Formats: sequence, structure tokens, C-alpha cells
Amino acid sequence: MRPAGFAKGGRDGAVSGVLALGFAALFLFLGSRVPSRAVLKDDVLFGADVARVVDDLTARGGDHYRTKVHPFFVLLLLPAGSLLRRVTASPYGAARVLTSLCGAAAVALLHRLLLRVPQLPRPAAVLLAVVFGMSFSTLIFAAVPETYIFAAISILPVYFLLLAAPSSPDPAAASSMSADRGRRPFAWGAAALSSFAITSTNVVQALWGLLLDARYRRLPTPPSVPRRRQLATAVLAAAAVAVSLTLIQARLYPSAQPFWNLEEERGYTATSNLLQPAAYARAGRAVFLDAIVAPTHEVVDRKVVTAGGVPAAPWGPAAAGLWGVWMVVAAVGSARRYREHAPAVLAIAGSLGFNLLLHVVYGNEQPFLYSAHWTFLLVLGVALGYPTRRPRLALAGLGTLAAVLAAHNFAALARIAASLRPLSLRG
Repeated sequence: MRPAGFAKGGRDGAVSGVLALGFAALFLFLGSRVPSRAVLKDDVLFGADVARVVDDLTARGGDHYRTKVHPFFVLLLLPAGSLLRRVTASPYGAARVLTSLCGAAAVALLHRLLLRVPQLPRPAAVLLAVVFGMSFSTLIFAAVPETYIFAAISILPVYFLLLAAPSSPDPAAASSMSADRGRRPFAWGAAALSSFAITSTNVVQALWGLLLDARYRRLPTPPSVPRRRQLATAVLAAAAVAVSLTLIQARLYPSAQPFWNLEEERGYTATSNLLQPAAYARAGRAVFLDAIVAPTHEVVDRKVVTAGGVPAAPWGPAAAGLWGVWMVVAAVGSARRYREHAPAVLAIAGSLGFNLLLHVVYGNEQPFLYSAHWTFLLVLGVALGYPTRRPRLALAGLGTLAAVLAAHNFAALARIAASLRPLSLRG
């Protein structure tokens, strides 16, 4: 007879699988509705560099110069993209399939992560995974080839470590934690390398999480090795692996650039924005609202860009209002249960703050472009602050949010596709 925990784990795995299959189909369908000729032009869709990413995913002999900020994107993903290109006979089609599959994997992995939040009911974990999948950022960047949904997956190991089972009076759990003590610093080294692999700035989230984990968990390393030395060794080992992979990538793909070659990034950076309130407003809106609820858009110089104001009726105001309510509920709940999840709560707050400040000075014209780097953090924040009183009311509220969000974001995608069609006909 199988133990109850095994059966429950099997059901959870099946739910994650269903989520992955359902969202893979959805993302592939949505991607098929986006005019490829339009989005393949430079910066047409919210500044996305779709043509370059398609090249990076499918063309071995392409110009892979952006590996300076997406260090191992080509090394890790081009082999799979090349294989899909042979199957689909289309570079864009292959890149789109790989992107959609990655987006579906992100939904399933987030569901697995949400199951680690102790007070979160299993139905709420499913609904929050759906909210993530229906978020505007995920719908866009899982349907249209770009680097960002791949980067989201690369950051998730940080939060799996932060939400690992805490110390427990249960003897079996205590024994498991003891066995894990020596390996944990090197798990953090691997998480840092993973976060760095697709977009280099995301390593900040890993290092911040590592510091919090070391501060709050206080897991001793073996007596023969001081804890700080072992953590430093793990991070240095990850850095050595990063340099080695960079050299291997340059050997395989001569056009690839090393991650330390950052001269070009100065052109995207405006430190003067630190004194501009409007820059903070744009970045703040992208971080806390536009990532989840589709903003209004406009076409400027033959490019689709976000516009200010209230999200479009009929569903936009309701979606924005419901999301605002859930952010307040999450903030209050996280504050009340702060001691239970201090490392994860502080990691999310610090990472959101870092991304906000980063995009005040970097890419502030269209900060929504980078939103996949933090969309899952917003959903995870809601999970950590999820209300435990009146569970039926909370589930009903979450289900309403998911439904209204889907209605609004699908309508927004239809309007965007309509705006793109005329652009696909122009030179």
C-alpha cells in the first residue's frame, strides 16, 4: 500500500503536468495569432528584439553578440532550437515552439514552488499558477520569442532553496536537514550560476537570497570548514564555471561575446533618471501593475509601446482593482507571518526593489520589456501573504482575479495583434 504522502505527491505532479500541457497549448495558439512579419522588425513589440533571439535560438552561424548580457543563452538553448528548426522548417516557428514550451514549464515549476508555502491550500496554489500563466507578461513572452521567459525559469532555483523545508522537530526531517548542510552552499553556487546564465543582472537575486539564507537559517557546515569559507568557495567555484563556459561558448560560436564586455550597455543606461520622478513612476508601474494587468498601448513610429492611464475597459479597471486588493492582502499577511518566511519575504522585497531601481536607469523607455524577471515574484508574494481566515472567500477572490485577468489580457492581446497587422505590411 502506498503511503498517503506518495499519493498526494503523485496528484500534485499530475496537476503540474496538466498545467504545463494546457498552457503550452495556449501559448502556442496565442503565438500563432501574432503577425510574425511585424514582430521580427526591430523593437516593434514593446522593444522586444525578436529577430535577434530567433537567430540566437536557431542559427549556429548567427551574430550572437548579446551573450555579453545573456551569457549562456546561446550555449544552452541553440542546440534544442536547431533541432526544432529541422522539425518545423522555420526559424521563427522553432523559436516560438521552444519559447512556448519554456513558458509552460515556468507555470508548472511555479506551481511546484507554491506547494512549498505551508499555509497555502492546494487549490490556491493551482489558481495562483493560473494567475501567473494569465499575467500579461507571461502571455506575451511565452508566445513571442525573447530571452525573458527563459530567464524567469533560471531564477526559480533561488526560491526553491529559500522555501526548502525549515528546521523541524520531526526526527526524519531533522536528519534530512543535517545531511543537506554540507551540500547547501554548493546548491547556492549552482543557483547563482543558473540565475546568471540567461540574464547576468539576475545573479543579484541569487546573491541576495544566499545572504538571507545564511543569515536566517544559520545552518552549520561541517566543523572542519568554516561556514563563510564554504560559501565563498561555492560562489568562487560558480564564477570559475561561468568563465569556463564563456570560453567554451566562444569556441563553439565565434561571434559570441564574453559577459565582461559591457561597453554597449552604457547606451541603454541613464543615471540622470535617478533624479526624475517620472522614471520611477514608469518603472514602478511596470513592476507592480503592467506585469500582471495589460496596460493600454499605442503605436508610435510604427512600434507598439505601453501607454499610461487606467487599463482599458471593460475588464481593465476591474482587473487592476482586484490585483491591487490582492497586493494589499499579501502585504498585510506577509507582515503578520513575517517570522515564518523571513528569508523568502525579504528576498522578494529586495529583488523587486532592485529591479525597480535597475529599470529607473536601464531601459526606462519600456521597462515592461523586462517584466518576466519579476512577474513570478509578485505571485509568490501573494502566496506568502495568503489569508488563512475565511478560506472559501479567499479562494473565490483568487478565482475571480484569474477569470477577470484572463478576460482583460486576452482582449488586450487581440487589440495588440490588430495593431501589428498593418505594420507587417510596411517596409
